[in-house]
Amino acid sequence: MKHFVFHRLGTAAMAAACLAAATLLSGCGGGDDTPAATVITAAADSFALDAGQSGQLLANDRLGSAVASAGSGGNVSVEITSGALPAGITVTAGVVTVGAAAVPGATVLSYRICELSSASNCATGSATVTVNAPPIVASADSFNLRGGGSGDVLANDTLGGTAASASRVTASAAGTLPTGVTLTAAGLLSVTNTTAAGVYAIGYRICQTVAPGNCATATVTLTVPALGMLTGRAVDAATGLSINGVRVEAGGVTAVSDSNGAFSLSGVPLGTRVVANFSAATHAEGARIVSIEAATSTDVQVRLVRVGATLELPVASGGLVTMVGSRARVSLPAAGLKRTDGSVPSGNVTVSMTPIKPAIDASLMPGDYTTLVVGAAIPIESFGALNVQLADNAGVPLNLETAVDRLSPQDPLREC
Repeated sequence: MKHFVFHRLGTAAMAAACLAAATLLSGCGGGDDTPAATVITAAADSFALDAGQSGQLLANDRLGSAVASAGSGGNVSVEITSGALPAGITVTAGVVTVGAAAVPGATVLSYRICELSSASNCATGSATVTVNAPPIVASADSFNLRGGGSGDVLANDTLGGTAASASRVTASAAGTLPTGVTLTAAGLLSVTNTTAAGVYAIGYRICQTVAPGNCATATVTLTVPALGMLTGRAVDAATGLSINGVRVEAGGVTAVSDSNGAFSLSGVPLGTRVVANFSAATHAEGARIVSIEAATSTDVQVRLVRVGATLELPVASGGLVTMVGSRARVSLPAAGLKRTDGSVPSGNVTVSMTPIKPAIDASLMPGDYTTLVVGAAIPIESFGALNVQLADNAGVPLNLETAVDRLSPQDPLREC
């Protein structure tokens, strides 16, 4: 006779039985089949970049076994989480780029990358971006300046291989400046009339404006010449009357005569044979050779001859200019003129022609009746001369195309 025994299972036992059943079912293909997420990693980076260079944030980041990439065809998205980027630094699709405005120094960027096909699958990383200081070069300068003159010490200096402009660098003196000499932050070295004549070695420093520690130094050799004064009066050679508005130039200094014909030029460089040039709209050009000495005034009286004849001619065709009562004549060839810069003028040329008769008054001739030959003043003899002035429609002086070109630098005609 068979006997059957029934046992009632407790709650704990039933739970264990259910877990065992679930395990058996899982082994047979039952339960949750969701695949595990792909491993994503963001490794730390460190870049040292010059302006214009770039680095890849994702170069050592991985999505599974693949290199993480962003942008077109990429597999992850990139987000900077450390806040606003420093000026001059940009990040696009994981590429860090340094621009010209970037300030030298180190910056730490935090970022997050997320799988494109699973936005919740993310990793965070960081990158230290060091912006290298651009090379800064200050080159020596040499200036010859008198009172009121100035020179730009930045003209031959560079920052990062390009011009070191005042917007990018700041200039300052590296020592005590001579009396009357100033140097601005923009690199302008100026001399006043209180500066004593002499040669000065002036040190200066330029520093990158956005990185004051990035600096370079150089020396300016400043020559302040000894100066003198030229005074005098311009009068009409025929009447002896004063000429107003005569432009006087000597040693780079200019002045204009007043209603009495008087003029005064201060700060003229010294010399035993300084050429003083005189020009006026109504009179032919004149010149005198004068000696300028330090701390003294040299006086010169100039007699100018009124222009004899004025005529406009087409530059393209040229033509002939004559004057009533004189055998003097000027014949211009067709297209035979050029400007001092070599360009070819168009339109009309104004020809001013003035005969000069030194036999009547030797002082009417320009210069001092000498010419320089191998540095020595040699007397010349003249029986007559013709002053010819050529100008275009704007009053710009013109030269003869061929005659000027035939003069060599050693030709005595170039000297007074």
